[in-house]
Amino acid sequence: MADFEVALTTDAVGDTFCISLWDLATGMQLKVYKGGCCPSRCVCLLGKDYIMASQVNKPIIHVWNTAKESVQTRLICPGKVTSVTCSPDGTYCVAACGEKIYVWQVASGNLLVILSRHYQRVSCLKFTDDGSHFLSSGEDNLVLVWKMARILSLASSATGAFESALSPYYTWSDHALPVTDIHCGCGGMRGHVITSSLDQTCKLYDLSSGELLCSFIFNVGVTAVTMDTSEQSLFAGCTNGHIYQVELSRRGMKNNIHMEKEESLIFTGHSKQVNSVAVSMDGSLLLSGSEDQTARVWHVYSRQCLRVLNHRGGVTNACIVPRPLYLDSAPTKSSLSPIQPFKRHMHVPVQSRDRQLTGLSSSTDGGESHSDGIPMVLRGKLFAEGNNLENFEDKRDVMVRQILNDVAKFDGHDAGLEEKRKLSRTELEEELESVRRVNRKFYRFAVDELMKEVYEVTEKDGT
Repeated sequence: MADFEVALTTDAVGDTFCISLWDLATGMQLKVYKGGCCPSRCVCLLGKDYIMASQVNKPIIHVWNTAKESVQTRLICPGKVTSVTCSPDGTYCVAACGEKIYVWQVASGNLLVILSRHYQRVSCLKFTDDGSHFLSSGEDNLVLVWKMARILSLASSATGAFESALSPYYTWSDHALPVTDIHCGCGGMRGHVITSSLDQTCKLYDLSSGELLCSFIFNVGVTAVTMDTSEQSLFAGCTNGHIYQVELSRRGMKNNIHMEKEESLIFTGHSKQVNSVAVSMDGSLLLSGSEDQTARVWHVYSRQCLRVLNHRGGVTNACIVPRPLYLDSAPTKSSLSPIQPFKRHMHVPVQSRDRQLTGLSSSTDGGESHSDGIPMVLRGKLFAEGNNLENFEDKRDVMVRQILNDVAKFDGHDAGLEEKRKLSRTELEEELESVRRVNRKFYRFAVDELMKEVYEVTEKDGT
């Protein structure tokens, strides 16, 4: 699996690069992305085409195309970003600024909701693997579980998603000190969540019921945590530089497990605090990043260090990600997903805005577009808000009018669109079936055009 995965690291200096990609098998540096310095828990993949990272002490998020070293887009946020994550499909971006959490729609840049249920700085954000929920933790010792369906429902129905209108799906307050890391297992809401804290514990939760299953107690503070894909082992990085491996399959059903009293497997090599840990897909390799300015690749079964990745500063992030498809050659511009600047004001849906502005002037302030349309890539062209979308809607209206004219001529009415008439049940069913046929044709056309470009790219890569 090492050929299909790469190591992604960041350091606290950022003089030569902000993000670096490494080959897990050889330790060779594959690519660097320049521009700024990224803090801990503030880097993630945006879909399959981009890498996103916030900047230290700046209200800015940098976005890189995976094929290019320079920054492609700079997104302005309401404050200094303390943590950031994206949904697995790249549709939504969740960022924490202090104790508040902001949720944006990436393709439109709309700010959907502001969540303010933490009392101190938010330190970590993580999505479940199916994108249905995301979790937040902070220095207030809380771990909150948020349901995306509730957030989207509130954002689409309210005249403004008020901070107090949404409550977490679960609230876990079992930690006694700030929560440092979260790991979500496979299975969406049927999976498990492991959290780490400076109170020297890791806690295992069941997402479906929200229950605390077990607490693992160490003799030092825990700063990073992860599990392998099969959830057979837990890996905890600590403040003393050690990484503890806990074999979950061999543990009994105990409420509290004291690791200092029982036999534990320890990875030794780091001399300072471990900031990040990650496991490869097949569970054979472990990646760790530490304040001692090194990231290390470990063989899990022998607990031996295979290679050391040196940095100029303390390693703030170290994770294993799928190898980018366009790492060496840039993709066509039309195949990239659109990214719009993040808006700082709450998005109000068109329907709610129309109800608010009934009877008032339709003038807009500053010429800002009020369309809820989302840019999309179709047949090598980008249909975004503005003229392209208006032209597309005009063509659609022409086609609809043509269909109605054909129906009117079939019924023997020359001016059928201007005269009111009553249709029998049979005629309504025929008209409905005609509209369904047109919709099926539109659907086939869209799928064929979208897949055509994918097939062409796949054939080029195959050759």
